[in-house]
Amino acid sequence: MENCTGVPCVTITTPGPSTGGLPGSPTNVLATAGSSAVRVVFTAPTNNGVSPITSYTVMVSPGSITATGISSLINITGLTVGTPYTFTVMATNAVGNSAPSAASTSVTCYAFCLWQPNS
Repeated sequence: MENCTGVPCVTITTPGPSTGGLPGSPTNVLATAGSSAVRVVFTAPTNNGVSPITSYTVMVSPGSITATGISSLINITGLTVGTPYTFTVMATNAVGNSAPSAASTSVTCYAFCLWQPNS
């Protein structure tokens, strides 16, 4: 509460945390089996930051495989048979990368890839 009776009143506002113009993180990451790849889809962030999103990068865990695309359907190849994988996604704009999304459910590739909903 301010009491500015008889004197000029000044209000100082402290801004909230800044992301420096970075986009928000993608959400709802879903990995599903394809005949020769895992297909990763996601919901684009509603916050683009200070400039349009130019690409999305899917990161595979475990390992160092990444794949980049410009929309919400990115195919991942080169996975090892028998290894369970999860996938996260980052959005990129002119300023940089968003924080990674929450991880998808696990997918394991055998002769083909299987979705593991209880993992």
